[in-house]
Amino acid sequence: EHDVSSKKMALDALREADEKDQHVTGLLYFEEGIPTLDETENLVDIPLAELPENMMRPPKETLDELLANFRS
Repeated sequence: EHDVSSKKMALDALREADEKDQHVTGLLYFEEGIPTLDETENLVDIPLAELPENMMRPPKETLDELLANFRS
């Protein structure tokens, strides 16, 4: 049985799948104590389709600042 806390088992599963020309799906590795992507990126729990416009669009000043970085 696969142990998601084992880095070695995760790598072994990937190598074995590669040798058999197969795809691996599911959770292969999980390290306790590491923040998840939604935690590090401060994502909201509201589905994207239900987000109000003011939460999806940055203020004009912020957008102008961001775009200025690409124009330099």
